[in-house]
Amino acid sequence: MKISIVIPVYGRHLIDFKKCWESILKYTDTSNIEIIIIANGCYDSMKDYLDSIIKNPNHKYFWFEQALGATLAINKGIEKTTGDIIIVLNQDVEILGDEWLNYLIKPFEDSKVGITGPKKGAVEILNKDDGKYLNNKEFIVFFCVAIRREVINSIGLLDLSFNPGSFEDIDYGIKAEDAGWKLVQVPNEGEYNNFPIFHVDSHNEWLSNAVYNRNMKIIFDRYNNRNLMEKK
Repeated sequence: MKISIVIPVYGRHLIDFKKCWESILKYTDTSNIEIIIIANGCYDSMKDYLDSIIKNPNHKYFWFEQALGATLAINKGIEKTTGDIIIVLNQDVEILGDEWLNYLIKPFEDSKVGITGPKKGAVEILNKDDGKYLNNKEFIVFFCVAIRREVINSIGLLDLSFNPGSFEDIDYGIKAEDAGWKLVQVPNEGEYNNFPIFHVDSHNEWLSNAVYNRNMKIIFDRYNNRNLMEKK
């Protein structure tokens, strides 16, 4: 099972990305793992750093002068991959233990599992006909997520309606589940803090209230005014 890792890198986050990169190398044998870095809207210091770290022919970066938006950057990264499992990591995550990759990959032994990740959320569906709530639809939060190639082949890439980002992971999870794929939180359901990762979460730098509200409306309108709810 070939593994690809996609890391979108944006803006002034060289220090965060260094921590991310060094933590991956510390806790992962990357010799046979494809790593695709999509650097967009970055300072030249990021390019200098990328030039210094890319030594393995399986590791590549692609440079875009202009900011692409998180959703488009992820899509461009996925398009460059050749793996059976594609892992997407935010530039501002730090891996904290060597079991992280096995946690993400092991559930794919079940051919029905399509997406895994350390944090799951859910949406409640409001039936407009009788006003009653139906079963939850689930999603994996995309700061760290693993996606089976067949899922991408069956439902496509992330919807660019959500670019520069926010709620695209919710949309993708709903589409995957509707297509019959299982979504698995690792290492255990409902235990996000047990996964060895730290996430800075720097969304406020690029996510305006206007974009957030627009994307929330897209979700509500698309899925019969489903009511967003974080799964505990």
